[in-house]
Amino acid sequence: MLKPVPYGEIVSKPLEGASRWKTLHRGSEGSEEPVTSSDLAQRGFIFQHIRDARASRSCYDGPVARSGFAFRLTLIVVTALLVAGAVSYFAWRQSVPGVRAELSPAPKFIGLKTPLTLSLRAARGGVRSVEVVVVQGSTQAVVAQQTFPEPVANEQRLEITMAAKELGLHEGAATLEVRARDGFRRPVRVGHRPIVSAPVTIDLTPPSLEVLGATHYLHQGGGGLATLRVKGAARSGVKVGDVFFPAFPAGAADSGLAVALFALPWNLPNLTPITAWADDEAGNSVSRPLPAELKPR
Repeated sequence: MLKPVPYGEIVSKPLEGASRWKTLHRGSEGSEEPVTSSDLAQRGFIFQHIRDARASRSCYDGPVARSGFAFRLTLIVVTALLVAGAVSYFAWRQSVPGVRAELSPAPKFIGLKTPLTLSLRAARGGVRSVEVVVVQGSTQAVVAQQTFPEPVANEQRLEITMAAKELGLHEGAATLEVRARDGFRRPVRVGHRPIVSAPVTIDLTPPSLEVLGATHYLHQGGGGLATLRVKGAARSGVKVGDVFFPAFPAGAADSGLAVALFALPWNLPNLTPITAWADDEAGNSVSRPLPAELKPR
């Protein structure tokens, strides 16, 4: 068992193997204490272990190691947060909806002159450009194309008249497509895809209209009656100038008979045209003059 050595006592073993140890330094009490070689060996091992431990601590200090690990962990976390933030930001920009379009009235037919109202709305960046196309087979007919000047607005409204015959279309099925772009920057720019695609029918044949009878003598401030036979029409009636008086069905449903009651303003000019008129869903219209004579009062 190891014995404590007083502070400052240094012992040594003679090289010749003497039977006793000689004390080189005496304690404060002047006493001598023999020390065996086994004690010295154990103490030397302990001292060497302490020196090795101190050397190890000098090279691999605990706080320094913990500090390096914390730095690497912080770097990894900050990098992950930056990457996640960048991905989230670009994902948000990519998810912003593009331009939305609304057609009024909803198109079903396109004829010789079919009116259409196109309303556009952009969530961000404003409406920059728009293109309206009718696709029929291999034919792509551009109905309207417009680029809006700066500063672009988030809402735009266009009044369009589609003339199928002038566009080189023939009767039959087709597709109406609306393409539009906004000014909002996205990480990935998708192709110029249509935002609205509606199936339509090209109809170039106007309805048939026949005047069966009408009031012959008309006066300003008075009125008249007209009997019509109409087929393939969505609306029919009598027009006095620009004022339209609708006709109502009369008789059997398949007879096409319709009756229109119309009035004349008291200040109606003498040369005002008075006609029977009808149109279909495609906007094809037809008119016939009424066999009437306008007499002043």
